[in-house]
Amino acid sequence: MTSPKKAAPEPQHEASRIREGLPFPLGATWDGLGVNFALFSANATKVELCIFDDAGEVELERIELPEYTDEIYHGYLPDAHPGMIYGYRVRPGERASLQP
Repeated sequence: MTSPKKAAPEPQHEASRIREGLPFPLGATWDGLGVNFALFSANATKVELCIFDDAGEVELERIELPEYTDEIYHGYLPDAHPGMIYGYRVRPGERASLQP
């Protein structure tokens, strides 16, 4: 008999430690103390940064990027570091279709 698999805990939605950061350069840029995240989207209404465990299997935290400048969502995470596994969740606008 197989025991049921435990569901992963819901990721935290705490945004207290993220700062506004810069809209450039695009991508994830480490400055030795933390990482600036900047993502272009002309059609999104919200972008969230998803932080995963070291295996990339469990989402630990979800943080909304706090700033939007010239169609670029951005934020600075002071304790982020190279090798950290992350992804983005992008909420499309009402008429937009976001295709990979």
